[in-house]
Amino acid sequence: MTEIGGRIDGKYEVIGRIGSGGMGEVYRVRHVHLEEQRVIKVMRSDLARSTEAIDRFSNEARLATKIKHPNVATLHDFSRLPDGSFYMVWEHIEGQDVEGWLQRRGRFPLPIALELAIQVLSGLEAIHEEGIVHRDVSPDNLMITSDPRGRLGVKIIDLGLADQVTPMGERSGQVGGKMNYCSPEHLGLIEGVRPDHASDLYSFAIVLYRMLTGVLPFPKATSAADVLLRRTAPPRALSLESVHQLMQKALAFERSDRFQVASDFRSELLSVGQEIDAQQETARAHEGRARLDDASGALAESRFADAETYLHDLETRHPGIEGLAILRSRLDEMTKARRQVQLMQVREMVEQYIASKQKALARLSLDSLLEIDPEYRDKDALDARIAALELAQEEEERVKGLLKQGRRKLASGDRVSARALQRQLLGLDLEAAGELERLLQVSDDDDTQTDEMEAISVRVEELLEQSEFDLAAQEIDKLGSLGVAKVTRDLFSRRLESTMAEARGSAEVAEILRLYPEAVAAENLPEARELATRLQAVNPGNEQITVMLNEIEVADQESRRRDGVSEGVSTLTVLLDAGRLEEARMALAVLLRMNGGDHPLRGHFEQRLNELTKGRVDR
Repeated sequence: MTEIGGRIDGKYEVIGRIGSGGMGEVYRVRHVHLEEQRVIKVMRSDLARSTEAIDRFSNEARLATKIKHPNVATLHDFSRLPDGSFYMVWEHIEGQDVEGWLQRRGRFPLPIALELAIQVLSGLEAIHEEGIVHRDVSPDNLMITSDPRGRLGVKIIDLGLADQVTPMGERSGQVGGKMNYCSPEHLGLIEGVRPDHASDLYSFAIVLYRMLTGVLPFPKATSAADVLLRRTAPPRALSLESVHQLMQKALAFERSDRFQVASDFRSELLSVGQEIDAQQETARAHEGRARLDDASGALAESRFADAETYLHDLETRHPGIEGLAILRSRLDEMTKARRQVQLMQVREMVEQYIASKQKALARLSLDSLLEIDPEYRDKDALDARIAALELAQEEEERVKGLLKQGRRKLASGDRVSARALQRQLLGLDLEAAGELERLLQVSDDDDTQTDEMEAISVRVEELLEQSEFDLAAQEIDKLGSLGVAKVTRDLFSRRLESTMAEARGSAEVAEILRLYPEAVAAENLPEARELATRLQAVNPGNEQITVMLNEIEVADQESRRRDGVSEGVSTLTVLLDAGRLEEARMALAVLLRMNGGDHPLRGHFEQRLNELTKGRVDR
């Protein structure tokens, strides 16, 4: 055995060992001068003294040099090593053999199987034209290749059992090959008939049957007696009648009933392929028209998402179908019109919220508008108006805070601080500044009031802060008995009413914020939306409004999604029960898309689809 990295005959560097056989070892090598990978088969040195082994090894090389065909492996070199053993160098074929495909991927798709079969028969025809019988046509000796464009091809390899056939049909070699792929005459089961070209075609017919179905056409054979049973047991039936008839002929026990030459086998395969192509084209056209009707119906019912799904499927699988371009144009126009309507509706909402000075809702609506059209023409102007509204509300809150501080300073007798606050208000809000000015004037006029009156005033402010409104009203009433001017008493009364109104609003806000989570938890979205509307009316600037509306929208979308998923499950069940396979497959795809790519019943539905599909194939 040659080590990896070693050289054979000085010019072939061993990359790896592929396998071994009775004659020797097989390696993958690199030609050190040409920088090209190849496969080398080296005869065992102990066989170098066997005339029979040398003749057999040399025979494979001699036969290989006669065949020049793209579907047959090419022999590059044949020579002798110093120890007396021979070696031959074949082209390196990147790919896998048919047996490997079957083990890893299962049976071949029908179009691929037919295309590769035609190539194999072309290669066999080239071999047979040189008067050679391969005698070991099997899945192991057919290598699948792929060109740069992904197109599959096949090459026949291993002529180790090949031999030339004499004009009388005699052969010089011994019986070889693999039992399950041998022809009856290969095993001497047909009197007076020796393996010839028709025997190779029979072996390949078994390979082709297995490529199409994944199984052998006959029960597994372990002896010639098992093969003899094929005389009375025809191959297992195939679902496609044209393919079945072809394989019945190719696998006939009697040699005279089979294909005699590869060109006849190939011609019938081509005819079958053309017939199947025509049938599939008709089926595709029917499917395309059905999808076209589905898309048209979805458009008529304004189900734009469904229409888009159907049209995308058509554009992928039936791009040239008549009427597709018209439907695509209609959907684009309807989608565009719907988008314009949505833009108008959302723009109107933005305007309404700006007019009612609801900055949070105005900002949320503008965000929704930009989701529909990120380049909306008036987006900068609307953004500026909302920003101005936000700034105005911030200033309003600041004015309220300064006015409140001024009242407190006056109530505590700190007229200096109250005057400073009044000057700040002059630059922000003249009306608020005027109110604080009037309070200052009243305070100045009441300098002569007794300490008891001032104590009452402080007490009123404290009671208002503590929400003790009844006690505050009683204290205000005391001011009248002290001779305090009516205008001063009226100021305190209005202050009392204002504070009570704020308290009631705060209580209602608290009640709304208490009830809202309960409504959401109970999935009572109408009640939750009503509570958000009440909060907006009671306290328009409350930041919780935006949070609540977003939460309600998310919950509403989730509810609609669940309803859609439930409806999709019902629809899919009905379609499966009715045996409407293609519609059911589309409905399952839509269901999985709505449910984030999966669903607990996915396995169940896929199993039913597979059963329906298998049922149709069996029919």
